[in-house]
Amino acid sequence: MQIALCQGSRDGSEGGTFRHWRKAILISALVATLTGFLVWLGFHRTGHVAVRNAAQPSGHVRAAAIGPARRPASFAELLRQSYTQLPDSSDSEALRAEQNAKKSMQTKDYTSAITALKYAVSLDSNFSRAWIELGWVYSVSADKSSALNAFQKAVEADPKQILPYKILAFDYMFLGNRDNAITTWQRLQSIAPDDPDIAANLGGLYMAQKRYSEAAALFETAAKANPSDAYAQLRLGMVNLRSRHTDQGLEALRKALEIDSSAEMLNDVAYEMAEADTNLADALVYSQQSVKEVEERSQKVDLENIQKADLQLPFTIAAYWDTLGWIYFKMDDLARAESYLNSAWQLGQDGVVGDHLGQVYEKEQKLPAALHMYSLALEANPRLEETPARMRNLAHVPLPANRMSAGEELSWMRTAKLPSIVKETASADFDVLLVAGGKIEKANFVRGSELLRHAGERLERTLLEEMYPPNSTAHLVRRGMLSCSDTGCSFVFYPPSVAAAAN
Repeated sequence: MQIALCQGSRDGSEGGTFRHWRKAILISALVATLTGFLVWLGFHRTGHVAVRNAAQPSGHVRAAAIGPARRPASFAELLRQSYTQLPDSSDSEALRAEQNAKKSMQTKDYTSAITALKYAVSLDSNFSRAWIELGWVYSVSADKSSALNAFQKAVEADPKQILPYKILAFDYMFLGNRDNAITTWQRLQSIAPDDPDIAANLGGLYMAQKRYSEAAALFETAAKANPSDAYAQLRLGMVNLRSRHTDQGLEALRKALEIDSSAEMLNDVAYEMAEADTNLADALVYSQQSVKEVEERSQKVDLENIQKADLQLPFTIAAYWDTLGWIYFKMDDLARAESYLNSAWQLGQDGVVGDHLGQVYEKEQKLPAALHMYSLALEANPRLEETPARMRNLAHVPLPANRMSAGEELSWMRTAKLPSIVKETASADFDVLLVAGGKIEKANFVRGSELLRHAGERLERTLLEEMYPPNSTAHLVRRGMLSCSDTGCSFVFYPPSVAAAAN
């Protein structure tokens, strides 16, 4: 019996279990976004540099270098640093309130945590750390305005502290406010001009606004100061390529690969070459090598002993497949481009990947498919800047009148329908190991209803729609929720970016 991932039209109705699942996904996605969000995505496609920072795969081996490269700190890292690096309050009652808030946060009682932290900062308005904690809790509670206000207060409370500026700048980027993010980084630059996070983040924002000369100045200084930092060379190569200084850009990318020849760096260099439409033959070799290495890495995953990095690997693989597909697109090999990009889209549902796949369909003159894909891509990432224009250019193309909404379709794409397993309403999370052919090779219970503890055997007999490109040897560990009622069961994969942030 073959159970395909559902992608066709549905009536749009949702049972209680499915509504509960969607709410859980939204909350998890918010937390994942906040804790993994990186300013780098402002100037490099979503997924590639995000993988390098927020979803670093296990087994990454850096080539020998004079000294280790330093990545820009992520939002999650900055929040952790705030606990240890920002000073205590001089008010003992404020400190007790903060401790009470931490206990509430551990039990996810965010209402009580907010109350306690508001009390702490009312006692000591200069308690910068408590303002940051309050901003984080507001963020998890989806109160963006209050979160931003708290992060602003953290800066005002102690203007000489570095961390609050970085956290505020990240929050501005999360809100899509690049101008204020730039201003915040510039304020920090005036206070701590040698801070190592400034070049990557402020330079990235300049890149997003195509202010290449300003970005280049920052990247050149950073590369000279850290000649053994592969990522400094990568950023310098990137800005030179986009400034059409091709020879200088390729030279910097070559230096990056001399320092670090890992799959990660090969992938990013290959992508930048493809974006610049230059040296595509070399880009293809680099990309194929990176895909081979990461797929071989995935075969070593032990489902009985899952690590967080293992859940991050599908996120990485999807990005590498996208790079390879994008290179094939640039080389006008549309059949191979479609194969890899479709697989990357099915796996990761990343908006930029969807936009890439839409461009393939458009070039193949599959215009309804292209318009449909652009719609899904924009739903997956509403901040895509060029996709709306592509959709306007295809406004004359008709689409089915009774199709489901893009948001519903993204959910159904990750859903497999199964026969009834138990007669009661129950749900549980499972880790499953996927291999080529749509097979679930192994399924392990993670948490949830004891009624479903042994449902893994049923999942292992389920066939899914193929989501692999030709000849792929990847082993994909995916986490999903099995939800059952008396009418049947559904297994819904969490998006890889959400699963990667799971505990």
